[in-house]
Amino acid sequence: MGSPATLPAGGPYAIRVARTPDEVEALRDARSRLAADQIGADVDHFLRAVRVEPRIERPHVIVLERDDAEAMVFGRIEDVPLPCNLGYRTLYAPVVRSLTVGYRATAGRVDGETAPCVVDAILAALRDGEADVALLSALDTESPLYRSLLARTPGYLRTVDQARPHRDVAIPGSLDELLASLSKSTRESTKRYAKKLEKALGDDLAVELFRDPADVERLAADVERVAAKTWQRQFGVGFRDDERWRSRLAWTAERGWLRAVVLYAAGEPVAFWHGFAYGGRFRTETPGYDPAFHELRPGTYLLLRLIEHLCADPDVSVLDFGFGDEEYKRRLADRTWQESTVTVHARRPRPILVNLVRKSLISVSGAATAVARRAGFYQKLRQRGRHGAGGGQPV
Repeated sequence: MGSPATLPAGGPYAIRVARTPDEVEALRDARSRLAADQIGADVDHFLRAVRVEPRIERPHVIVLERDDAEAMVFGRIEDVPLPCNLGYRTLYAPVVRSLTVGYRATAGRVDGETAPCVVDAILAALRDGEADVALLSALDTESPLYRSLLARTPGYLRTVDQARPHRDVAIPGSLDELLASLSKSTRESTKRYAKKLEKALGDDLAVELFRDPADVERLAADVERVAAKTWQRQFGVGFRDDERWRSRLAWTAERGWLRAVVLYAAGEPVAFWHGFAYGGRFRTETPGYDPAFHELRPGTYLLLRLIEHLCADPDVSVLDFGFGDEEYKRRLADRTWQESTVTVHARRPRPILVNLVRKSLISVSGAATAVARRAGFYQKLRQRGRHGAGGGQPV
């Protein structure tokens, strides 16, 4: 592992940086003593990404130690584009060398005392030329790490994305308990559409749960038949039945993390939900449905069946709805917080120039979106882009 670096101003922590897979492997025991409920801070998951993702050059795991490890931040050095979009059109996407910290890729105590030390270690990597930018994905805007980043970096060296809500819900003992906690109108509409779908499909309706390694081949093939019809496919996101996705599904299934449900009509896949259970949380990936069944809202029906399975799952206590602010998340969630991605640029000519151009384009894009919202056609354009390409929204 890298040699410890002493913090300035007599800081109480030593900082170590693991820059090779072997050095990260040596952290395993220390990591096991630190709390974390997100897969981003799992050693095996992290090392697998370093091994299989072509754009990742090496790890950059920051460790704060006093008598023992107090906190770990799982970063990686990689080449990434920094896209600026207007709607679904990319205006500018410079490729930069990034110290990327994935979603909730921290373990241990990243609080008001340790967060400034983490930020200092990140800024040291930029100052020493290890990366052009530091990209910290979807930080809770109330978190000490987010606040420390903003407090310790000047505006011309950073871009802060628009904050977006993230939602989850505690899994009760039964689906009926969850439904009872919802508004009367939500309960009634949910039951109405469920009955409508069951009446329309009758005995042809079936729902299957997939979680074992032996299920992966069939799961991937059936999900692909639906995913190919969704709007996400048109924009190159969501599930795709390729070696990368199959390998990921198989790897998580082998560790007991995979959970997936597929809705069938007369043996043909109609809709799917899938995700990963880790640390008591089930986090959904991008779901999808066949747009031919849009009026029956198959995503709503399948989400309820998924929740039924999770209620009986001793390894899951929270359903994390992932990114996005769809209506069904607002109806079902019992907790909401705001998240924003922060990009900090090195104090060198090209990174500074990239940041200035991106901030200008982001400002233009934000102004255009605001005009579209006021004119009343922003949501129509979003829906046309989505439903015209096929069903992606679960409800």
